[in-house]
Amino acid sequence: MTIYLLFAHLIFAVMITFIPKLVTIHVYLVTFFGIYLVIMDKNANRIVLLISYVVGSELLWRAFNAGIYWEYVKMFSIVFLFIIGFRLGFNRLNHKLGIIYVLLLLPSILVVQSISQSDLTHALLGPILLGISVTVFSRLEINSILFKDILVYGTMPILSFLLITLSNTISEGSFNYISAYLHRIETGGIGPNQASNILGLGALFSFILTRITIGGEKTIFQIVGITSLVQTILTHSRGGFWNTILSILVFYLFELTTSRSKVKVLGSALVLITTFYFVLFPYLDDISGGSIINRFSDYDLTSREIIIQSEILAYKENPVFGIGPGESRKFRLEQFGNYQHSHTEFTRLLAEHGIFGLISLIILFLLALSIIKNKKDFDRSISITLLSWSLLFMIHSATRLAAPCFLFGFAFSKFSFYQMGEHK
Repeated sequence: MTIYLLFAHLIFAVMITFIPKLVTIHVYLVTFFGIYLVIMDKNANRIVLLISYVVGSELLWRAFNAGIYWEYVKMFSIVFLFIIGFRLGFNRLNHKLGIIYVLLLLPSILVVQSISQSDLTHALLGPILLGISVTVFSRLEINSILFKDILVYGTMPILSFLLITLSNTISEGSFNYISAYLHRIETGGIGPNQASNILGLGALFSFILTRITIGGEKTIFQIVGITSLVQTILTHSRGGFWNTILSILVFYLFELTTSRSKVKVLGSALVLITTFYFVLFPYLDDISGGSIINRFSDYDLTSREIIIQSEILAYKENPVFGIGPGESRKFRLEQFGNYQHSHTEFTRLLAEHGIFGLISLIILFLLALSIIKNKKDFDRSISITLLSWSLLFMIHSATRLAAPCFLFGFAFSKFSFYQMGEHK
C-alpha cells in the first residue's frame, strides 16, 4: 500500500504543477470522503488517518491556492476530532485538561472591541485544535500498524510538496537566500518558515518510519527523509531545520535508553550526524555561494525580540484578560511600528489572554510532564519526540499550522506496542 500511495503522490505533484486547479478538486474529494467516513464508517481509526493526511496537505493546498479558507485544515481537524470524541463519549474521555485549556482562552474575547474574523480564527483555532487533540487522542489506542499508517498518510502529501519545491529549485538553479526569501523558489511560493517546518515534519516522520519498516520501504523513507532535510536547508529557514534536527536527536536519544539494539541506534545517529555535518552542509553551502552557512550562523533575532518585548509589555499592561485574541499585531503596530504575526506562542498567550493565558501555559507544561512521568519504553520515545517537535515549532512559529497542535495531542495516545519492530 505504501508504494502505491508514494507513486500516486509523485504523479499528483507532477499533475498539479501543470494543472493547479486539481488541488481544489483534491480538497473537495478529501472532504467528501471524510463526510462519507463519518456517515457510513464507524471505525474511528480511518478518520484519524484522514486527519493526519489533511494535516500533511495544509501547505500543499495553500501553495496552490486551493480556494479554501486559510485555516481550513485546523477547522477540518477540529470538526472530525470532535466527531470521534462524541462517538467515544466525552464523559469517558481522559485528560479533561485539554478542554480546560481551551475554555481558559475564551474570556479574553470579551475585551475585543472590534472583532476581526480572520484575526480571531488565526488566534484561537490552533489552541482549540491542540486542546481537543489531547482530549481525544488520550482515549485512543494506537497499535503498531495504525501508528505506522498515521505517519505514512501524513507524509504522502508532504512528499508531493517536497517534489514540487525540489523541482522548482533544480529547474531555476537557485540556491541562495534571495531566491528562497524574496522569490520563494525553494519554498513553493510559501513563506520559508512554514515550508521548512512542514518539510521538516516529513523528514521526522520518515526517519521514525525507517526504524519501524524493513526492506524496500525502509530505503524509500531513508531517501525521503534525507531529501526533505536537504530541501529544508535550501529554504534558508533556520527554525524549521533546527526544530527537525533536535527532534530527531531526541528520538535517537530515547531510543538508546529503550532499544535492545543500542549499537544499531547509535550507529544510525552517528551516520546521520556525520553525513550532514561533513558532507551535505559543505556541499549545499558551496552550491549556494556561501549563503547557507551565512544564514545558519546568523543569530540576529532583532525582529523576533521586538515581537516578544511587545507581547510582554501587553501582558504587563493588561494582566487579567490580556488584550484579546488576535489583537497582539495591532498593539505591536501602535507601540513598536511592527505589524508582524506572533512567532512565539507562549508570549502570545500571555499578551492576548492575560492571567488565563498564563494558566493555560502551566497546563501545557503539566501535560508535557505527564508524558515523561507516565509513559515508558518506546511509547515514551515516540511521545516525547512528537512533543519536542510541537513545542519547538510553537517557540518560533506559534500555531500557524495545524501540525504542531495535532502532534501535541497525538503524543497522548495509548500506544499499544512494545519495541517497534521488535515486539512479539
